[in-house]
Amino acid sequence: MATDPKKIMNLLGIMRENMETTLSVSELIGIANAARDINRSNIITMQLNDRNALYDGFIEPGGFLYTPPRDEFNGASVLLPVSIPEFPVTWKQLQTLVELLFRNREIYLAKPQFAILNASAPSGTARRLGNELIRYGFSVPVIANAPIRNQNVSTISPRTEEDQPLAEFFGTLLNIDVVPLPPTIEGQTEQLTVILGSDWNFTPLQNLLSVRQ
Repeated sequence: MATDPKKIMNLLGIMRENMETTLSVSELIGIANAARDINRSNIITMQLNDRNALYDGFIEPGGFLYTPPRDEFNGASVLLPVSIPEFPVTWKQLQTLVELLFRNREIYLAKPQFAILNASAPSGTARRLGNELIRYGFSVPVIANAPIRNQNVSTISPRTEEDQPLAEFFGTLLNIDVVPLPPTIEGQTEQLTVILGSDWNFTPLQNLLSVRQ
């Protein structure tokens, strides 16, 4: 588009009606040219929203907000942070997201995918951990019961040697052991496979990250 004068003029017309800027036309064209050289695989995006699975089964990355009753705000539609604890309201989850996203950029660029398997933890625990990871922007294609039963110790396993650094990062974050992939769970694995044993006690990432630091 940067080499098409007609498209440039049409775009400038739209911009004049809808935005203000101190950039000159030549500077805007220069930015457009520079954007062509950006490696899009190195771009990380996160949008905050209220798809938090608190009131229904839907959850999306960035689901750290909720919509309180409008009559509590004189009819206004507002968004508030999901807070742990609920009162007093804190911003710890959003602060944890910022800490993970900005200080551990290489982890997000690796786009890790998780399988969360429940071996001996309480029912629903795998789903709870899966939702927590999804909320912070990670992909969890597999949440299921493990074919392994009566496992005492929770573990995380990398699928390949290249995934070892990811396993070590999340093993430290979740406070679980990094072990080789058990052969008995073939077919239920992902890039990282977490098996929850009877020792597993769910702790929000906001608390785990503060302990890790």
